[in-house]
Amino acid sequence: MSRQDLVLEAVRSGARSGKGVRARCPFCVRKGHQTKKQNLFFAPNAGRWFCFRCHSIGWLEGYEPGDRIEDDSPVATFEPPRGWCPLGSGEGSQGLFAAPARGYAAKRGLDPELLRATQTGITTLPPATREEQDWRGRLIVPILDATQKFWVGYVGRDYTGQMEDPYKYPVGMSRGRILYNARALLEETEEPVLVVEGVLDAIQFWPNAVAVLGTWGRQHVEILRQSNRPVIAVLDGDAWRKGEGLSLTLRLHKVKAGWIRLPPGFDPDEIKPWILEEVKKCSIQ
Repeated sequence: MSRQDLVLEAVRSGARSGKGVRARCPFCVRKGHQTKKQNLFFAPNAGRWFCFRCHSIGWLEGYEPGDRIEDDSPVATFEPPRGWCPLGSGEGSQGLFAAPARGYAAKRGLDPELLRATQTGITTLPPATREEQDWRGRLIVPILDATQKFWVGYVGRDYTGQMEDPYKYPVGMSRGRILYNARALLEETEEPVLVVEGVLDAIQFWPNAVAVLGTWGRQHVEILRQSNRPVIAVLDGDAWRKGEGLSLTLRLHKVKAGWIRLPPGFDPDEIKPWILEEVKKCSIQ
């Protein structure tokens, strides 16, 4: 991909910040600076971007002030990382790295049945490149399209506690354009689907949750507008106002919606019983 394409891809997966967009810098990632911080800032009014960490700078060619940054092109698809095996079968369940991976999953409340249902796996082959090395020691959660036939991305979650960046995504994955478990929105039922931030949070409430993958974008709203069932936003404690805004927006589009404000300092997977009780009491309009 060209520098222009890399920046545009990052911006589309970024989050609004004041009058601009903050995103993970693709050049920091390529240089091996593993960080989840959104160090790249894009100013739409000027069409200019700058990274506060590696100091890369430039303009998006052909960008005019007021242009939309949403992408109408097809979402990219991916092959599983080399050596990927589901934890629920074969070497993924019996191999050398299975025990610590399963141990971490159990601490997060993910039992073997959930691991099988979500095809959560690990890599089992010796890494041949630095990129492959970065996937070793991570739970790998596939993100499938609505047909369940194609990978539109995947998430690697560090289970060793030794990596600088606990989450890893493949280069070219459009986090701002996809939802984890988007298929849940297609089911015609009055049982609410929860909108959470991370994939492990969503798996806690499987199959009745989708995840925005730690970012937020207009296209997430467009996807959620197509929901056949009520939607309840359960975003991390510091983002509850986004959940409120999402719910009000969906209501304007005739989608039944509500939101839950988590107690300060808690993530959804830490207080699952409390959330399930709040879902019963949530005002869905």
